[in-house]
Amino acid sequence: SDAVDVTLSGTTATSSSDAVSVSDGVLTISKAGVYKLSGSFTGKVVVAAGSEDRVVLILDNATITSSTGAAIEATSGDDLVLSLEGTSTITDGTYTGMEDANAAIYADMDLTITGTGTLNVTSGASSDAITSKDDLYVLSGTINATASDDGLRGKDSLTIAGGTVTVTSGGDALKSDQDNDDTKGYVSIVDGTVTLTSGGDGIDAYTDAIVTGGTLSITSGGGASAGKPSTGSTKGIKAQTYIIVDGGTTTIDAGDDAIHSNGALRLSSGTITAASGDDGVHTEVAAVLDGANVTVMQSNEALEGGLITISDGTVDLTSSDDGINAS
Repeated sequence: SDAVDVTLSGTTATSSSDAVSVSDGVLTISKAGVYKLSGSFTGKVVVAAGSEDRVVLILDNATITSSTGAAIEATSGDDLVLSLEGTSTITDGTYTGMEDANAAIYADMDLTITGTGTLNVTSGASSDAITSKDDLYVLSGTINATASDDGLRGKDSLTIAGGTVTVTSGGDALKSDQDNDDTKGYVSIVDGTVTLTSGGDGIDAYTDAIVTGGTLSITSGGGASAGKPSTGSTKGIKAQTYIIVDGGTTTIDAGDDAIHSNGALRLSSGTITAASGDDGVHTEVAAVLDGANVTVMQSNEALEGGLITISDGTVDLTSSDDGINAS
């Protein structure tokens, strides 16, 4: 193997590479390359590489526990890859509120998670589990994320293309919030098994939320039985511009709207089953249902939008108020 072995032990670590250094409980990786981390470390792993460098961290049954701030913090570099082997556990520490790095795993660059192993991530008070300031990709592996705030956040975009992702969050479970570029700020579910339990929204996309495959299960805000909250947002899937469902199996139990677009939405294929403490499917502009199998089991208004077009698929609606409201 070409990987550089890094053996973690308490507050220190050993490695033959001059790109790996340890001081005062901080392990720093300063060059591009593949590094295999194993053992247990009490402290922080920092990636501070060159601006064009790609760093791959193989987490091989690694336990990293930070007492202050992020446990893995990538501050410079072009791309960070976490490759999972065995079962690894990452836990962050306390925050002052002044840090840029506000997640147990934080990358100020693109972050890709892949491999066949399991990653357990726990964030403390007012922090996210996994954050990338650029694009966050989940390709494979098993991720169990528990967060006091948001679960997985990709500032520019968040894509889940495979694997098994389970998120329990006090805030939003999956989030992308880039607000200065119309081509960014989206969340995409391509494949995989995704289970979300959120105190806030299940999926919160500043631009688009797109589901084209996989199995997606969302419980937000305690579910439909909890009802719409007096403050805050507990929607299942929320987007500012567009929601597209074109495949997969989606199940939503939401305190607020199950599916909510401030722009438009299109449900073209796949199966959607929703229960809501408010609207089942809500769009401010236009809704097109042209092939998906949509069942709203509980709602105040089942399907609401400025313009509603139903041309194909099956639609089964249950509501306490309007079944269809084209307002």
